[in-house]
Amino acid sequence: MSLLDDVGFGQTSTLDGLIPTPNLDKLASEGLRYNRFHTTAICGPSRAALLTGRNHHDTGNGFLMEWATGYPNDSTLIQPTTATIGRVLKGNGYTTWWYGKNHNTPDRETTVAGPFDRWPTGMGVDYFYRFNAGETHQYSPVLFENTVPVAVPPTAESNHAGTAV
Repeated sequence: MSLLDDVGFGQTSTLDGLIPTPNLDKLASEGLRYNRFHTTAICGPSRAALLTGRNHHDTGNGFLMEWATGYPNDSTLIQPTTATIGRVLKGNGYTTWWYGKNHNTPDRETTVAGPFDRWPTGMGVDYFYRFNAGETHQYSPVLFENTVPVAVPPTAESNHAGTAV
């Protein structure tokens, strides 16, 4: 199963995009096409909605993590009691992984000291690899494997965030 944010409808091969999605293509050819999506136009709230199946305000994610307000449902904190797709799938015997940006952890919680309950692994995901913020340097990325920093040698373009492993 894949959940994608910040890609739009036209990115997958199912809808004539460039990203090959053979399993989605097969489902679509059999008549299953999702063509309605509530968008928030901002990555963190959209991701919160995808992760929980709820309106982004119900998850407390009215806007970007760094711009939380004191208004109700706008703390930008997905509560530990909120079901996530990672927790639901894990509870049903599935293994999940998250590869890519997580912009749903408050800056104050992105240190190696944690807490880790709002990191992907704390939201039920078995394996996380990438960066835990809204952005990272493209050639000297701050990457994590689960909750452990990944040492990326600061050489030249071979360490582009899209290729560093």
